[in-house]
Amino acid sequence: MFPNGHRVATDSQGILGDLYTKQGKLKEGEAELRKALAYLTGIVKEPNPEIANIKASLGRNLAAQEKYREAEELFRSAYESLAKTNGKDHPETVSVGKELESVSGKL
Repeated sequence: MFPNGHRVATDSQGILGDLYTKQGKLKEGEAELRKALAYLTGIVKEPNPEIANIKASLGRNLAAQEKYREAEELFRSAYESLAKTNGKDHPETVSVGKELESVSGKL
């Protein structure tokens, strides 16, 4: 699925982005998550649960920055992808669906 070594790099960027977000370093987290998303979308096709997870992480980051419109778009895309790959009742899909509802209510 991934060229040699590329999965590690993408996973590392996603983990670092999540870590920065949890530490309140939102701009740094956003930058790492955007890099991971750009790279991942260049090497795998959607729907893909890993792309969906990065989109959801970026959505959380942007929601924390009160960038609700873009966060909503990312959560919607992540939800649709996860529903196709994992099913609508899968815990990840349900969780992202709840985050989508929450962000949509703030628009």
